[in-house]
Amino acid sequence: MGARGIRRYFGVMAALASLALGACSAPQPAIIEIVAHDLSFEIPDAVPAGLVRLQLTNQGNQAHAAQLYRLNGGVDLDRFKTAMRQGISTERLIATSMGGPANVDRGETGPVVEMVLAPGNYLVVCWLLDSGGTPHAFLGMVHPFEVVGEAEDTSLASPEATFELTEYEIRVPEGFDGSGTFGVVNGGSEWHELILLQIDEEQDPEAALTHLAGTTQRFPVPYANRGGISALESEGGEGRVDLDLEPGRYLVACAIPTDFGVYHATLGMWAEIAIEE
Repeated sequence: MGARGIRRYFGVMAALASLALGACSAPQPAIIEIVAHDLSFEIPDAVPAGLVRLQLTNQGNQAHAAQLYRLNGGVDLDRFKTAMRQGISTERLIATSMGGPANVDRGETGPVVEMVLAPGNYLVVCWLLDSGGTPHAFLGMVHPFEVVGEAEDTSLASPEATFELTEYEIRVPEGFDGSGTFGVVNGGSEWHELILLQIDEEQDPEAALTHLAGTTQRFPVPYANRGGISALESEGGEGRVDLDLEPGRYLVACAIPTDFGVYHATLGMWAEIAIEE
């Protein structure tokens, strides 16, 4: 039994011991499903405030992601659509980047993402590119919803370990084995995200990153999208992601652009991970 299997074994035994002692924990909120199509989203019109668990199912024919924004007071959908064409620096003036489920391939369902949402008006947006290099958001993949009520539960799950994001680095937790609930915290001064990419044993990581940061969606794609957490607000934005990665080679990367259009991954914001049997 490998290290990963041993860890799971003891995790199961601990859970059984807890049940035997009559211990119980607060129930988790139900998973809110976001469904991506080409080029639209399905999401409930109203989502309860507080701790939420989100999962992206991609029913489209190309990869999609679900980036959540909380709009500032007085900002409506039309104003955001104007701002998003003016660049990320303009977006930061009118909205807070709240994370959300990151890149998922067609026909796949990504990992569950946990975050705390305050009441307000929100948008879910896909920034991935079509084959001509146009962001899906510019083609209409922007959908409004509302977060309502008072937040009763604002406590994120205790993580197995935490990915730390900053300029321009991803700090992978020591001993990361791809299984469990992991924290993602943005300690930088810019928006950052955590994208998981699975690559072949012979794949050059630089080629995968060049494709990720490219201006067109070229085919074939040299990696498989395995989810993650979309852009988090600077200086403390955080979330959780529930992972159960199969053995193989992975990259974690941030593909957010700087104010000058340079993708963070090309500035060194990536790392390679090996998940063993």
